[in-house]
Amino acid sequence: MSKTDVSNNIQNSDKNKASKSSNGITAPIQIVASILLGIAFGFLMNKTNVYLAPMIREQMIFKRLTMIKMFLGAVGMSMLSVFLLILFNESIYQSVRNGFIHKINRIGAFHLAMGGSLIGVGMVLAGSCPGTIFIQMGSGLPNSFITCIGGICGVLFYYLFLTERLTKQELSKSSIVLQQLPDLMGVKHIYLNLIFGLTFISRF
Repeated sequence: MSKTDVSNNIQNSDKNKASKSSNGITAPIQIVASILLGIAFGFLMNKTNVYLAPMIREQMIFKRLTMIKMFLGAVGMSMLSVFLLILFNESIYQSVRNGFIHKINRIGAFHLAMGGSLIGVGMVLAGSCPGTIFIQMGSGLPNSFITCIGGICGVLFYYLFLTERLTKQELSKSSIVLQQLPDLMGVKHIYLNLIFGLTFISRF
C-alpha cells in the first residue's frame, strides 16, 4: 500500500470519528435530541410561568418556591436518566463524565464563587437567567431581547478579554472542585443518582 493510500485511510478515519461524538452517538442525533428536549423544557417553563420576572425575583428571596420545585423536578428526572444510562451502558456515562471534567479542569473555586454571585445578582436585576431568556423572548416579554443582547455581550467580553487570564493553569486531578459528590462520599454514582432522583421527583 502506498503512502498516499495510507494517508487517505487516516483522513477518512478521522472524518468518521469527527462525525461521531466520544460516546458513539452521531452529531445529527445529538442536535435533534437537544432541540426536542429544549422545546419540551421551554413548553413546561412557559406553562408554569417560571419565566416571569416576578417569579424569578421572588424565588431568589425565597418568597415563592415554584421555580426551585420545577428545577428540582428537572434535576430529579436527569438523575434518574443517568441512573438508567449507568445501568444499561456505563461506558457512555464514563465517557461523557470524563469529557465534562476535562472541560472544567481550569475552573477553580474562585471562578465558581464569582460566577455564581454574578449570575445571582443578574437574575435579580434583570428578572431573567440563561435558562429562561429564550422562553421570555418566545413569549414576547418586554425587554427580553435587550436582556439577551446584554448576556451575549457579557459572554463575548469574558471570552475575548478574561478567559485566557483567569484560566491559565489546570487543576490537579485530586482537586475537590473536580470531585463529584459520589466520589467525596465514597458511594457509587448509580446509587446516589437513584436516591436523589427519586427524592427530588417526590418533592416536585
